[in-house]
Amino acid sequence: MSDRTLMANQWWGVVGIPPGEAHHWRIGPLDLWVKRLKGEWRVARRAGEDSVDASLESERLRDDPGLAELGDVERFAVDDEEEALTLEPVLADRSIITRPETPFHVPAHEKVTVYVSTPLWLRIQAGEPPDLLREAPIYRPSDTWVGPNPREGELCYASRTRVVLNLENAPMVPHRATTALLLRNQADHALSLDRIHRPVETLSLYQGADGRIWPPDVARE
Repeated sequence: MSDRTLMANQWWGVVGIPPGEAHHWRIGPLDLWVKRLKGEWRVARRAGEDSVDASLESERLRDDPGLAELGDVERFAVDDEEEALTLEPVLADRSIITRPETPFHVPAHEKVTVYVSTPLWLRIQAGEPPDLLREAPIYRPSDTWVGPNPREGELCYASRTRVVLNLENAPMVPHRATTALLLRNQADHALSLDRIHRPVETLSLYQGADGRIWPPDVARE
């Protein structure tokens, strides 16, 4: 038995899960199940392959979902009877190298604001005050190395994104944050936007009025 809700744009927040019950979320390509038992929480995750999947739903499960058959299962022991589970979007634990899906250029002496997206991680916390259970990518980007040679540089995540000029045309994807990027070309020749290097580990997130998740804006010259 379940109570399923198709969600408009928000999957994060606090939900109560009584002992013996579970909850299921579909956040883009990720299926997440969390079950509350006496003295422990059980978390199961199953990652899909579709990086642009925009699915979003929440489902309360009163019957045993059989987590062992659904995905990778982890158990977390606790000494309280708190029922509160908190889901929170966070940014990656490394810098992100984002490349446009199609070549993008800014002519000489032009200035433009574009919108790109950044992959999100999921932080799972339990109890009041919340204790961290797990933090993991909703959809894990591939690894890439940025530096002059294999010894000097930085291990980053690689991601591709659409470069959108009109925010209304930017898709609402539940597992990605939207970034406003100001491009100012002060040179006498065209600027090619080949990649965007963003150290995101310490950046905060906020929710806009339209439900989008935003990190701070960026200016590039």
